Amino acid sequence: MIIEKLNFDSDQITAYDILIKNHQDKIELTEKKIAEIKNILYSTLNDDVTLEFKDTLISELSGFQSKIEDIHYEHFRDIKMLCKPEQISLFKDLTTELTDYFSPKIRRKR
Repeated sequence: MIIEKLNFDSDQITAYDILIKNHQDKIELTEKKIAEIKNILYSTLNDDVTLEFKDTLISELSGFQSKIEDIHYEHFRDIKMLCKPEQISLFKDLTTELTDYFSPKIRRKR
C-alpha cells in the first residue's frame, strides 16, 4: 500500500523492503516481551502477590507499549526520508490515514 501510494521507484522499494524487515523484527521482539510480561502478570492471579509487584508489571507493559509507538513513528520517519521532494505531498496525505490504520479496532458488544 505504501509503495503504491508514494509511487516508489525500484531503488526506493529495495530500501523500503529493508525498512520493513527491520520494523517487523523490532515489533516482533517487543511484542514477545509484552506477551512474557502478560503471562507473568496473569499468572499472579493464582498467587498472593503484592499490589506493588502487579503495578510494576503493568508499568513495564506500558513502557513496552510506548516503545511500540516509538518504533512505528520512527519507521514512518524513515519512510519519509526515502521520499523524493515530489513525493512529500503524497507522504503528507498518507500520514492523515495513519491514525485510522493504527487505531484500535472497536469491539462489538456481546
